[in-house]
Amino acid sequence: MNRAISSAALVSLVGALAAAPAQVMTAVAATYLLASIVLGALAFRRPPSRSEQIASHLLDIGAVSVLVALTEGLASPFFVLFVFALLTSTLRWTWRGTIATAVLLLVGYSALAFLVHADEEPDSSNLARTVNRAAFLLVGGTLLAYMGAYRDRSRQRLAQLVAWPGPDRSSGAAPANAAVNRAGVDGPELLAPPAEPAQLGLL
Repeated sequence: MNRAISSAALVSLVGALAAAPAQVMTAVAATYLLASIVLGALAFRRPPSRSEQIASHLLDIGAVSVLVALTEGLASPFFVLFVFALLTSTLRWTWRGTIATAVLLLVGYSALAFLVHADEEPDSSNLARTVNRAAFLLVGGTLLAYMGAYRDRSRQRLAQLVAWPGPDRSSGAAPANAAVNRAGVDGPELLAPPAEPAQLGLL
């Protein structure tokens, strides 16, 4: 659904932003929109396989790369759509997918910068823009990779807690503290161990 909305927005912005002929940009955006609708309809019918997810992810990156190349090159406003590729890779494959996507985007963007400006004179502004946007991809990928790793760790803790049969009451530890320790959370004890009757003056 998000991909379809983004594609519809691209079609509406084609006339104002395209450096290439309007017909070419319209064809690219319309093709991407149609592919997004088809893939979205298939995803509603059944969960996509791993190979289909990879193909869809590569389609997103390829379509955005073409749009960037056809709209002012390195200054293209469509560059920000690369962030969505990083985000979807995090949601699909956690930190591993984020790192792989970030590397792919950095290599692709560097190649795109070389191809777009290979026949131009060296320009400090173009170089600064290329470095800044490459750094943006690197920092964004690092932050999302950290988020994916934290999400993985949280899932592991919850899985361990669900599989835990319960506290060992013979140890005298409070159940709440035992649950926190089982989940792998560091911190002070939540509750003190239960006091013996003699300590309470009952015996």
